[in-house]
Amino acid sequence: YGAPNVPRDSYVFRSSWSPQINVAWDVRRTDLDYSWMHRSIQQWRSIAPDYLGDYYPLIPYDPTDYAWSAWQFNRPDLHQGMVQVFRRARSEMTSARLKLRDIDPDAHYALTDLDTGATEQHSGMELQTRGVDIPMAQPDSSKIIVYKRAINQ
Repeated sequence: YGAPNVPRDSYVFRSSWSPQINVAWDVRRTDLDYSWMHRSIQQWRSIAPDYLGDYYPLIPYDPTDYAWSAWQFNRPDLHQGMVQVFRRARSEMTSARLKLRDIDPDAHYALTDLDTGATEQHSGMELQTRGVDIPMAQPDSSKIIVYKRAINQ
């Protein structure tokens, strides 16, 4: 991802996330968007522990440019997790409804979009049965949604 041209592309960068990342950014360069790089690394750090949780594909696998991809990593031990969503380049879908897996239907959860910081509250039952709508207006875009069980649960 990082050699020799580093695009400011969250889709590409997030596609390479795992419990560990390896960036090959030449930090001697003055033409890079260091603010974006710092923000992206901070986002990865905030969700990296969730990769140690249970994995659930949320959309059937389709390798074409016309599809979306989405999966969930759930940490039942921490009552939290994250959802990664990718809208591919030629997809005409502008939103997807995703049903989360293996969460407590009797609990309430705060879902936060890592890019906007917007937070929504949902019941576990709603997240499992109805799902949550994930809008993405632009092709070649991605979202990371983190969730955590409400503290008073």
